[in-house]
Amino acid sequence: AMDPEDESTEPPFIRTMIFHEQLEVVKDWICTGVTRREVSSLVLFTASLYGKLPILRYALPHGDMLALNNCGKSLLHVAVEGVEFNFLNGDLTMAAPSVRRGQLDIVACLLEAGMDPDIKNHQGNTALQRAMDLDHPFLEAAILLDICSREKATTTREGTSGVDHTSIPDSTLVTAPSPMPIPASNDPQYPEWRLAVMFLIEWAYDRHHTHVLALLMRHNVVDLTDPDVTIHHWPLVMHAVRSNQCTPLAAIIRLRSADAVLNKVYEYEMPRGTREAERARVRESILSRLSEDYVRTCKATILDAEAHTIHELCHALTRVILQDFRLVGVHPAVFHAGIVHIDLRGNQLTELPLFSVAEDEQQQQVQQVPQCPLLETLTISDNLFTEISEAVFRLPCLRELHASNNRVSSLPLQMWLAPKLETLVLARNQITALPCPNSFSL
Repeated sequence: AMDPEDESTEPPFIRTMIFHEQLEVVKDWICTGVTRREVSSLVLFTASLYGKLPILRYALPHGDMLALNNCGKSLLHVAVEGVEFNFLNGDLTMAAPSVRRGQLDIVACLLEAGMDPDIKNHQGNTALQRAMDLDHPFLEAAILLDICSREKATTTREGTSGVDHTSIPDSTLVTAPSPMPIPASNDPQYPEWRLAVMFLIEWAYDRHHTHVLALLMRHNVVDLTDPDVTIHHWPLVMHAVRSNQCTPLAAIIRLRSADAVLNKVYEYEMPRGTREAERARVRESILSRLSEDYVRTCKATILDAEAHTIHELCHALTRVILQDFRLVGVHPAVFHAGIVHIDLRGNQLTELPLFSVAEDEQQQQVQQVPQCPLLETLTISDNLFTEISEAVFRLPCLRELHASNNRVSSLPLQMWLAPKLETLVLARNQITALPCPNSFSL
């Protein structure tokens, strides 16, 4: 199967491999030294059309994301057309949910890679306009492109490029004119639009695209605290609470007040006697996912915090999960004596306050004393660490250390003497050799 409008005369071998999701074959082909133009025309466009996300992600750094194909279309245009192209050999209604989710994955991948949501084809039309012009309009993609376009315009207008917009109050926003106005509730097109918004919300929630949920709220497309906004038949906020999906809660609270969200939780029907349990669960879930600054700002509304400090709060936790927050530091109170599990993947950390410094009077030297004697699992993957301190391998209960995708170039000899370490993951670092155990003087 090939794009009927693609006039390329290249052999179809690699396209067939992409269609059948043969990622390893595609990797081998790219490693033969093909040009960026060939990667773009044969891999990027084909993967975007067929909805092959793993192949697209791998190939993007090797091709030209801004290239146009022989028909003058960008990758975004081809991605939205893929939802219609993939219906050609199947029933439209049965295939719609899975195909639409797959093509939304492609659109989101391209936008996250930095592609301009307003890029135009040779006819001067944007991908949003193309999504609306299909025989069966791809409304979900159009809404996604619309809010990204408005966010780009807002960023440009305010001159705040690089700032975390989730922390900017709604009152300071200058919303750009939307090429896709939200229909009124009495508009005949409203029911179809509302279904598309609900589909987009469920896709973003299930795929953990929290920034999409935040943009939908920021640009007044939908209020995610509305009980009518459901995930698998539960109001979104309640589903997030009950399934420990804390990142969506954090995004919602950043755009509303914590009290407003908690009050929404209390409005939902609960069995008698469970409200306080649910309330405590909300508090712990949210606080375990947020940065120190946010806890400092909002603790008074999330907690009955008059009698609590950050230090006391953290000491009540045994598991801390702070994934994908772009943190550059973590409050030392997190690393207390009772902590068992710490997950900090997907941030910008270079060091951790895992140890305190103590002076050994007998040996007259300074030693690092573990702050976390019960810590069993430490995950620091996808950060900026350049080394792993030998003191990490002295943690008495550490069983698992996950540190893949950092910048570590060497390891300490102490790694061979870690008392209980069973799992050590160091993939995608800059390590060229392991320390030689024979170097120890036992």
